[in-house]
Amino acid sequence: MAMRFGRLHRENPHDKYLFLPVPSSRSADYRRGFAHTVVLSKLVSKEILREYGVVVEVAPLVVPARRVADQSRLSAKDRAINLDHAFQVKKSADQSLQSQGSEVGIIVVDDLVTTGSTISEAIRALRGAHYEPVALLTACVAGRFLTNKIARY
Repeated sequence: MAMRFGRLHRENPHDKYLFLPVPSSRSADYRRGFAHTVVLSKLVSKEILREYGVVVEVAPLVVPARRVADQSRLSAKDRAINLDHAFQVKKSADQSLQSQGSEVGIIVVDDLVTTGSTISEAIRALRGAHYEPVALLTACVAGRFLTNKIARY
């Protein structure tokens, strides 16, 4: 993930970067005892600092707006329905993002892309709050995910 960030930074540099981890369900975080995408984002940001000397702040500003079903056995269509308006941007996001300045590169971070429904919902929530991510960063892509689905974002 840090290597992909390095390429992004070379091709489209920003003064500052902000990782916005995609949230899991509250129950999943409770079972784990931590928010795994936040931990992943922090680990990657440390590696980016070590490898590239670039500071990346991690801010879990996208949060669940309602309960969702476990997605592991849902079809792509059912996942999209399950996640429809499932996320919102924290009210404190305006303050956090404005303090970053105008040259902040917002990057949505997720652990896994299967159908793109989760990232799509995170982007919808961000755009609804008038924030535009510059990139999406994931640890892996599963199955036969179509890259053109992400390309439209």
